[in-house]
Amino acid sequence: MSFPPFNIGITPGPLSSYAPGCVSSEYRGSPNFLAWLTANLQLFQDGINCMLQFDAAFGLLTAVGAQLDVLGVIVGQNRTVAFQPRFGISPVLDDNTYRLLLRARVWQNHWDGRLTSLWKGWYNLFPGSGLLIQDNQNMTVSFLAGLTTSTLVQDLILNGYIIPRPQGVLYSIALLTSGWNTGQWNAFQYGSLAVPQITSNAPETSGLTWATIGTTWAAETGTWENP
Repeated sequence: MSFPPFNIGITPGPLSSYAPGCVSSEYRGSPNFLAWLTANLQLFQDGINCMLQFDAAFGLLTAVGAQLDVLGVIVGQNRTVAFQPRFGISPVLDDNTYRLLLRARVWQNHWDGRLTSLWKGWYNLFPGSGLLIQDNQNMTVSFLAGLTTSTLVQDLILNGYIIPRPQGVLYSIALLTSGWNTGQWNAFQYGSLAVPQITSNAPETSGLTWATIGTTWAAETGTWENP
């Protein structure tokens, strides 16, 4: 990765090449003095070069490895998720998936609570996908999302790591993992395709993957309860 040359104020380039030219004629022929000056200036130049890399090293879209972990501490999201992804995939996220999760966490931290804002954040994370949102007016919201992505990202969505959710509100999420399906989208929008109340992430034969976020199954009563 290359970075722009040092240039701050009126200093046109590295200090070690610029500053010796400012030495008075009395000392320009003194090799020991010039070597001492260059060695001292190099310490500052190294610090400047390091600082010039901060934007790329700790930028949310460019950071990798340990730098991403530092950003995770800042926004409040660990690289290791608190569930076991399907197909034996490690719960310790790779850089690309972790970067997506951190962007989602930033979205959650700044979400204004409005339903319409959910579309803006979603399409910022998943351009080219589709999302339908149905507010059921009873503290529950149903989502139908159509996107092509990894099963790990699907699991993050279904386990409540991506879409902001107000406390006490039940989300029912259906993923159409093959992308856009006009028939199913229309059925969902007009109420003939209901999101089933289940917590399993197992794919349905219809091509939809379902999950309910915010409730637990009470076997004693046979009902869904808020945690």
